[in-house]
Amino acid sequence: MTTNVAIQVGNIITHTGFHLDEVAAVYLLRSYGEGYFPGVSKATLRFSEGMEAKSDAAFDASRILPVGCAHGTRFNDKDKDGKRLPGACTTTQVYKYLGLGGDTALERIVGEVLRCDAEAGVKNTELAELIKMGLHRVPNESVWKWATEVLT
Repeated sequence: MTTNVAIQVGNIITHTGFHLDEVAAVYLLRSYGEGYFPGVSKATLRFSEGMEAKSDAAFDASRILPVGCAHGTRFNDKDKDGKRLPGACTTTQVYKYLGLGGDTALERIVGEVLRCDAEAGVKNTELAELIKMGLHRVPNESVWKWATEVLT
């Protein structure tokens, strides 16, 4: 297991048009990540249409935690070249970083989030697709609030 140093967080940044894996990742961070990221449970959530490529250390120094929106950072399922990490989504990255294995219910949720993010054939009645449909008609903030309430 990796030893992680606590990193102060003031802002969580994710991309506009987010997916279920970003919502679930932020839920895990806010619920279980305060020991690793002091301030994350109350951090301001912001949406970005693109982020300048920086290292985790640069974001950490600015008290910014990018979630699913900066390739090659700790909580992104794409490497620095934009290639998908096999068997990963933003939620699985957070789940592993926080060492949350062992909770059967949480493992099932994380597995479903990964399936919906990485595989084709997600039904339009599943949360991942409902989020995508909602974002076509409703602002990011409203869909995020609704999706988070569904997860909790």
